[in-house]
Amino acid sequence: MGRIHQQRPTIFDRKTKTNRAEAEKIVDMVFEHIEKYPERSLGVVAFSVAQQSLIDKLISKRRQQDPSKDSFFKSDKVEPFFVKNLEAVQGDERDTNIFSIAYAKDSQGRLLLNFGPINREGGERRLNVAVTRAKYNVKLVSSMHY
Repeated sequence: MGRIHQQRPTIFDRKTKTNRAEAEKIVDMVFEHIEKYPERSLGVVAFSVAQQSLIDKLISKRRQQDPSKDSFFKSDKVEPFFVKNLEAVQGDERDTNIFSIAYAKDSQGRLLLNFGPINREGGERRLNVAVTRAKYNVKLVSSMHY
């Protein structure tokens, strides 16, 4: 498993509960996937509803700028592309799933140990279900380092 090195500053914005740099990286990965593996299905799983919404918004913006990839996003496919939050992913099996953790240090350099739905009762089961929905591979995007 390779590491993704990112040049953008990765900060978790406590006000919006999002990590914009990470969301932008996810969007880049979605469009790279379409270029390399247009026949493979793809899903994006965000650890929070706020991050899911931001990723959705950024994908829509990219699609407006470059509509040449719109056929990939058609909803009438057997396994259509999706962006969902961890709590909404159940039986959504795809060839590849990209996970956006979003949580990271804030602008003051603090990392709070609140990871949304994973901290709640049954969070580990939700994560397990989401990870096992990938048929070929899982790609994890995180701004946290060891």
